[in-house]
Amino acid sequence: MKRSIFIICVFALFTCDSSAAIKQGDYDYEFNFRWISDSPNGSAVGRDGFEVGFGIAKQVTRRIQLGVAIGHDNFESNSSTIVSEQSNNWIDLKLRYHIYPDRLWVPY
Repeated sequence: MKRSIFIICVFALFTCDSSAAIKQGDYDYEFNFRWISDSPNGSAVGRDGFEVGFGIAKQVTRRIQLGVAIGHDNFESNSSTIVSEQSNNWIDLKLRYHIYPDRLWVPY
């Protein structure tokens, strides 16, 4: 339990901070992938699926970053009598505001 809390804290640290070396005109690229597989036990519903997405953002001023991400997800739910599938395409518009752009580590 302690190890998983530590890993979550490390990931949260890297996702919430950015180096202050960011300049106007810099680009930020991202890729995400998520896979889920739950097994049904008893009368519960099982779920299998994945999500994949790509994004790009540009630092338009010293404090403001604008971006867009697109992706696709596909999830399938299984029970003993019913199988349902859900597939979605999505788009995210992103806006980040740097609170303290002069510090070494910058929270968004």
